[in-house]
Amino acid sequence: MKGSLSFCFFLLASSCSQLVVLNPSSKGLEEAFAPSLAEIPSGIAQGKGKGQDDELSALRASAEKLANQGMERVQSSNKGGEPILNAFNPRVTVFGDFTYMNAKGPILNDAGDDVSDRASLREAELDFRADVDPVAKAVAILSFGEERPGEYTVDAEEMYVLLPGVAEGLDLKVGRFRPAFGTDNLLHTHDLPWTNRPLVIQEFLGEEGFGETGGEAKYLVPGTGSVPLELRYALVNGESAAVLSGTGSHNQAHLGRLSTFFDVGEASFLQVGTSAMLGESDLQGGETKMYGFDVLYKWRPREERALHSLVAQAEAVYLDRDLNGNQVKSWGAYATLLWQQSRDLYFGVRGDWTQFADQDSGHAQAGSVWASYYTSEFLRFRVGFEALDDSRKALDWTAFFQMTFVFGSHPAEPYWVNR
Repeated sequence: MKGSLSFCFFLLASSCSQLVVLNPSSKGLEEAFAPSLAEIPSGIAQGKGKGQDDELSALRASAEKLANQGMERVQSSNKGGEPILNAFNPRVTVFGDFTYMNAKGPILNDAGDDVSDRASLREAELDFRADVDPVAKAVAILSFGEERPGEYTVDAEEMYVLLPGVAEGLDLKVGRFRPAFGTDNLLHTHDLPWTNRPLVIQEFLGEEGFGETGGEAKYLVPGTGSVPLELRYALVNGESAAVLSGTGSHNQAHLGRLSTFFDVGEASFLQVGTSAMLGESDLQGGETKMYGFDVLYKWRPREERALHSLVAQAEAVYLDRDLNGNQVKSWGAYATLLWQQSRDLYFGVRGDWTQFADQDSGHAQAGSVWASYYTSEFLRFRVGFEALDDSRKALDWTAFFQMTFVFGSHPAEPYWVNR
């Protein structure tokens, strides 16, 4: 029996040692557990000659002491305050976005393929999040998008390091991320309250919004009381937005955003923001200046587990662009209303109007309605209808079905969800 007990303690000590090896930054864990591991032989000795029960009691007491003393040391040295398992295992989430669209007229992708009247796994995402060390967090989001029917490409949609609290109210982000131009661009496709992004976002920012590589600073202005003021500034490559010059450019783009929010009564709040972007519009040195204004109102009863909510949202964008020697001045906007009928059922309506990013004549407009139903926070179904009037397209209307699922570590819900 004593031999088997010694073997058990050997396995326990080996496991603790292997736990430390899992992460090269876990030297503190080894130092924390070392004193307790040194006491294992004395724990075994306490059981000598006292019978099997006493020996098992000594084993249990030594193991508990080892765990308690080691974890106390680890927690006292864990300045980040995050769960200790996060040091070894990043939080992993998988998203899937499935659609079926039936349309009067063709729906063309960027390659010119007609993707109407077919089912599509439009996008899948792998989302990894973890603490790098006590002062930095990391996010890596890989997307698998259907670029052409049955053909998928892999993209590093976001991959950045976040340094929260560098100074009072100041957070820094470095890597690839979705810049904060308005409210829609911050959302990934699976988090949208609608199936397709508003026309003005598709026209000026891109069909899926846009991501950029560079750095961003976010600053919460101190001393503003009950009406907080948030400032953001990003310096990025300027390659991705639909109105920038693309990967051939070597001139960076600048983005800024100012936003605030405040309570309106006891059950609602209002968020107001303004955004700006300055970059290169073409490889001939043309300049893009783009400005945005957005407003978001949300009503939700204060009662715990309230089953109803209302979101009203609008966004407008103005573009001033020098494109190949021609001046293009265009603008567009959308407005939407989202009503939560019950815990799992949502209804929405949206109106779009926009001019074009490459010419200052002509426009497109659309109206859409939809319903979203959650079977749980991990699975959502959506059906809807959109009517479109676009002088460049032969498309009149689209009926769509969407299924979005998630498994793994469940992320925070987007702003429009109330569960």
